[in-house]
Amino acid sequence: MPSSDALRDAVKYAFCASHDGVSTDELLCDDEKLGRFDAFVQQWAGAEAITVTVTEARHLLLNLRKSGKLGPVVEKRYRGNHDSYKYVAETAARIAEDRHRTTVDRILCDPLMRSDFDGVAQQFQTVATPKDIRLAAMSLRKAKQLQPLVAQKLLPPTRIIRLSVSVIRADGSQVPRVPGTYVFGTSSQCLYVGEADELHRRVVKEHCVHSDRQLLAQHLWQHGPNDVYVEIRSYEGVADAQRKQIRRALEAELIETRRPAFNIQGR
Repeated sequence: MPSSDALRDAVKYAFCASHDGVSTDELLCDDEKLGRFDAFVQQWAGAEAITVTVTEARHLLLNLRKSGKLGPVVEKRYRGNHDSYKYVAETAARIAEDRHRTTVDRILCDPLMRSDFDGVAQQFQTVATPKDIRLAAMSLRKAKQLQPLVAQKLLPPTRIIRLSVSVIRADGSQVPRVPGTYVFGTSSQCLYVGEADELHRRVVKEHCVHSDRQLLAQHLWQHGPNDVYVEIRSYEGVADAQRKQIRRALEAELIETRRPAFNIQGR
């Protein structure tokens, strides 16, 4: 094991050598700068004949920043406006956090979880870059807009999938026949949140074919299904998910955090 002091020094050196005046958050979200940081850390590790994973080094960097041990190193502030893709970042963060049961900081530090986050974001029709969306997610976290969902933490879904309405209309077999919650949304906003004791029937037959929710049906008719997606959280073999009051609690948290346009509570 490398000494903690030596590892901290190596991470500080790697950051100073690679960040080009930007913050730790921006370095973490920028593939090129992060690649340089990783390379410097691994060069040090090789010289010391030790093993340090990129995930460990990245997370230590964030901890050093949070504890104030990096000092005043930021010379360039990111001035981007995330409003047009904030919903994309929030959705990608929520799905990744629920899948991996950890925070967006840890997700962006880990190469595999980071790739999963990026994959969800790439499903949206947006001109925002992966770096922009990652920065937007971290901005949401700092603004305390990615607070953990209590009901979801007590009863985490067994599976999370995201499908376009076009795909569901062509082949609804991917929607499971089990209890769960669902979120309809576009690249810019959340449209409708619901729960069901049988997701396939509710999502496929009662929403995607012709929704019994007038505003959702009107949106699909006016704008078409191509940029409308359904985020599905299913509970295979979970007895508590059979209870409607449990699903209603999960649904209520999603409504509170996603602010859907077509739910009465979301108006």
